[in-house]
Amino acid sequence: MPPRRHPLRRAIGLAPLGAKRRAQRSERDEVRTAVFDRDGWECRLATLDYGRCRGPLTPHHLRKASAGGAYSVANLVALCAHHNTFVEDFPDIGRRIRLVVREGDRDWDALGLRGAA
Repeated sequence: MPPRRHPLRRAIGLAPLGAKRRAQRSERDEVRTAVFDRDGWECRLATLDYGRCRGPLTPHHLRKASAGGAYSVANLVALCAHHNTFVEDFPDIGRRIRLVVREGDRDWDALGLRGAA
């Protein structure tokens, strides 16, 4: 009988990925690179008065994935880790500066799983 895999091994990246997961990771890497290219490899809040940028560049969902937001170039923007946390902690400010989209907002449908290009 083969040894059982520990579930944590996959979570921390020690278990090999299957072909489907490798393809998904590759697609996500392409989208992330396209978002960073579009935003000039710079945090969207770098020039605004919301504090210094800190941490690595991360893709930020305008319409959250948990709310049906697509992992697409249209629905992602580049933010540093610090500003990404800031926008997550203060969603009303994020909404005011158009980095958070909620149901009923103009862009809601366009940023969904079916509406994303």
